[in-house]
Amino acid sequence: PDWPFHIAEAIRARVAAGGGDARIFLNNKLTGELDPCAHPACGPQGAGGETIIVFDWADDSNESGEGFSEAAAESLVAGLVHWSQGDDPVVVLDHLHLIGHSRGTVVNSEVAERLIAARYPVPEHVTNLDPHDAGALREEGRSWEDFDVNEEHPDYRCGDGNPVGGVCAWAKVSYQDNYWRDQDGWPCFFDPDGRTVPGSADFDGSGLDQFCHSDVHSWYYFTINTAAGTHPETGDPPGGDWFNSGSLTCDESDRITPLARTVDGFNFSRVGGGSVRCPDVPSAKQRVLFDFNLREGLVNGNFDKDGSGGTDISGWSFHGGGGPAEVATLGDNDLRLDAGEWRRHNRFLMPPGARAIRFCRQVFDAGSADILTAKLLQGTEIRVIYEENLVATTDWQCFEASIETAEQGIVSLLEFSLSDNGAGAEVGIDDVRLWAPLFADGFESGTVDAWDNEREEDGKP
Repeated sequence: PDWPFHIAEAIRARVAAGGGDARIFLNNKLTGELDPCAHPACGPQGAGGETIIVFDWADDSNESGEGFSEAAAESLVAGLVHWSQGDDPVVVLDHLHLIGHSRGTVVNSEVAERLIAARYPVPEHVTNLDPHDAGALREEGRSWEDFDVNEEHPDYRCGDGNPVGGVCAWAKVSYQDNYWRDQDGWPCFFDPDGRTVPGSADFDGSGLDQFCHSDVHSWYYFTINTAAGTHPETGDPPGGDWFNSGSLTCDESDRITPLARTVDGFNFSRVGGGSVRCPDVPSAKQRVLFDFNLREGLVNGNFDKDGSGGTDISGWSFHGGGGPAEVATLGDNDLRLDAGEWRRHNRFLMPPGARAIRFCRQVFDAGSADILTAKLLQGTEIRVIYEENLVATTDWQCFEASIETAEQGIVSLLEFSLSDNGAGAEVGIDDVRLWAPLFADGFESGTVDAWDNEREEDGKP
């Protein structure tokens, strides 16, 4: 879509108009690095100052199965930490403002949660534009439904129709605002609907005339470029009731009427001035309980996410991941490596304090020279963390590969491969996860019991 670039350019131009410097980047899904913006919307770029990143997850957002939103967040966290490191960092995590629309709000929510859990600087601001985590036709279990991102934490209370929810306002985020609508009449038939997010400064625009799903990010654009007469993509002016020029202050955390265009929306942000803010509700925000040891530590490490059949596997496709190996979906799902095949997990952050990568494997067929290999890839460094000459067995066996201190806090890829000696080997891989004894916002995750108990329940000793 083009609209994120128009928002990015509007922010860059606003910074420049105020005498500042800003530049726009697009993440490169193949390399994991940042490329200068080449979109026609992007104007002359600054040499430094504010960094604006358009995160590309267009292909994976079109996948209807589970886990793709969470996997995109996993990759973005790795990127943000990576881009903040080195002698000339491009990203300053302390000043992070995450802006997302529709299912992009799920990605941003997961990004903030992981940064908090890993004890990195907390995003200063998270903005939700018509957050939609409920899937097609707003029913749980339908395509593009994202409630699974918090399935490890049934005590979360972030949702609306579903109490757990896929978009949360996190307790340590300094400020969170939420702009949404729920309209079913013309011209918003079959539009995804947004929802309230407990703890946010909440604007319900359902009462605005013909205010549809995409109109919410257009509305936000007009609060960035407050002089624009029309939107650069649609050519439409703002709706006649989108703003209230006489409303210049706000003391409500839950409102149904807009403020003046010069004080609402983006104007709540640090870059936008932030002098007038409708208050969010800290007491209603959700405490982070993210645990890198559970199945969420490496997204879809058990290959159980719905829609993980075929070659597009959530957590193992699109952001550095991939490979010809597919998921066997009969019984307990597992990654099935045939002779000569491989599969690579998307980029992920090897969290501080990580001690091991654990996985289980079953050998279905093996010849005398078949070799199963697991590799950890970090930049130009490639380390074989596990290698085994295979012997056929009907039992699952589980293994642990240690992580060195120097490998922690670094963007990583994990690859499993099976050699081909012509004997028709076949191996199953399952329960791939981290052992990372961290504390997430006061929640202890340093026990190995969770992993041991789950694999025993799955029949893996």
